[in-house]
Amino acid sequence: MRSNFVPKRIFIIIISLLCSFLYAFSQQGEAVDKVILKLRAELEKDITDKKSLKKISELLINSGDYNQTIRYALILDSVAQLTNDETAQMYSYIYLGQAMMMNGGERKSKYYIDKSLELAIKLSNDSALASVYNGLGLYASNVEMDYYRSINYFFQGIEAAKRSSHKRLYSILLCNISGIYYLKRDADGLKYALECYTLGH
Repeated sequence: MRSNFVPKRIFIIIISLLCSFLYAFSQQGEAVDKVILKLRAELEKDITDKKSLKKISELLINSGDYNQTIRYALILDSVAQLTNDETAQMYSYIYLGQAMMMNGGERKSKYYIDKSLELAIKLSNDSALASVYNGLGLYASNVEMDYYRSINYFFQGIEAAKRSSHKRLYSILLCNISGIYYLKRDADGLKYALECYTLGH
């Protein structure tokens, strides 16, 4: 009986191409570092600047600096609560949830991801909702090891990304879906990996 499993070498090549694409699609590394330094300087002057707090949290988590993401996202959360700004609070929860998950704080991570989901639905913010579903999908796959539930979240994120025309998140979600299919030893994931790659060319 013929196996429907994508050979590991082929999958690794595809994922490598996707990672290169996503890195270039977001922002160049050196440029990001300069923006982060600029934002740090601005926040030294005004630590209550919610726009800068949101931006630096986003850049830091995309750069893999989870400790600093948590630091600035917590400040954003505090400022958002003081100013009754639910949108800013929603984003602080998104960054806290994903950064804590990557840092090994699963219980706190789930709390913040669930709170961000509540606010994203309440505020009808599809762009944020796409990010939240991506976080839920990652939590389901990495913490709960529930691949079926993970794929369901990722597909919900795909729909939210479509509604908000968020191309970067759409591509990330496609890549994550292809990765889960691979873990399930299901070749159907190849089409999502190829679609993601095609979007960058």
